[in-house]
Amino acid sequence: MAGSSDDNARAGDRTPDVDLRAAIGEEVHRVIRAMLPELLEELRKGGESTPDLTSGPSVGQPISYKQFKHCDPPRFEGKKDVVLTYKWLREMEAVFKLSKCSENQKVGFAIHSFQAEALYWWDTIEQSMREDMVNVMRWNVFKELVKEKFYPKGELDRMELRFL
Repeated sequence: MAGSSDDNARAGDRTPDVDLRAAIGEEVHRVIRAMLPELLEELRKGGESTPDLTSGPSVGQPISYKQFKHCDPPRFEGKKDVVLTYKWLREMEAVFKLSKCSENQKVGFAIHSFQAEALYWWDTIEQSMREDMVNVMRWNVFKELVKEKFYPKGELDRMELRFL
């Protein structure tokens, strides 16, 4: 009897993780579906040869991670704070521009700056997506996922009202 009680307790412990992964998976798929028309249009125009002017410069040759780290990218702990998240995104884009990393490297390099809650969140994203989807994720899609997670609901609206 004690063994079955322990099994039930362990199964109960897994339920929140399963629910969290399912919720994250649904949110990731929703954002990707929303970005699909833009991605399809980019592919129709020639994919990599068409610069994405909304997500910063896309420069040719890949760089090494050592070259990227030399530009001192900011760390991100994943606190639900509009200002901190916005600042991290802006600073990361400045490092992308300075380092001249390719569009295909941006997400991978950005993930290496994650710590604490941000790293835990990203691990759940990776587990809920197919590996090939993670490997080809574009910066603008990744950025929307970060905003959805770390911009507290309504906080951005409150800040805009405060400064208008």
